[in-house]
Amino acid sequence: KGGCAAVKLAEKARAAGVPLHITIVSSLQSNQIDPKRAEFLAPYHKLIDQPNITHVQAMEHDKVLDLVAQAHLTFMPTLSDCYSAIGMEGMARFTPMVTTATGAFPEFIDETSGVLLKVETTCQGEWRHSEHFIDRATPGYEQLFADTVDRLADQALAVCTLINDPVKLGGLRAGARRMAQEKLSAEDAARFWDDFYVAALDRG
Repeated sequence: KGGCAAVKLAEKARAAGVPLHITIVSSLQSNQIDPKRAEFLAPYHKLIDQPNITHVQAMEHDKVLDLVAQAHLTFMPTLSDCYSAIGMEGMARFTPMVTTATGAFPEFIDETSGVLLKVETTCQGEWRHSEHFIDRATPGYEQLFADTVDRLADQALAVCTLINDPVKLGGLRAGARRMAQEKLSAEDAARFWDDFYVAALDRG
């Protein structure tokens, strides 16, 4: 998710001389947040051909996890997801996530374990402009989307300095692993829900 921001980040990194390489694993299908017109999305699709991007249409899950484990950061500038399973699994493999401060992300990502990109949100943590999904074919929504993507790419470009700072990046790697153990443990979740269901059944 967030492919438009990812390709814009790659473009901005090239212009700024930042040695950043992005690997995108995606079938490039539009979702419920993207503007509807193919003509609007076409320039973003063309940016995938930049020399600092590797695009893979599909990959087996375990190979994706291997890829994430070898990366400096996982980049997911989503405007619609409340969490990312791949991102969380990456944290368990010491790879910090760079994502938007939406949904559940602020519950398990902080300044010690990853990077949250700023977007306008509601009190429920949703992107504030999500109510405009019905207007995705309008010029106003397209401009709003393009501006938001550009701001996310600018924020992410500033974060890319981490790649050349082994001390800070190492701290985030350790923090990502710690947060995965403390808040994203499958064993803890299974124990909680098993006990919850047993208690609910006992109440009859």
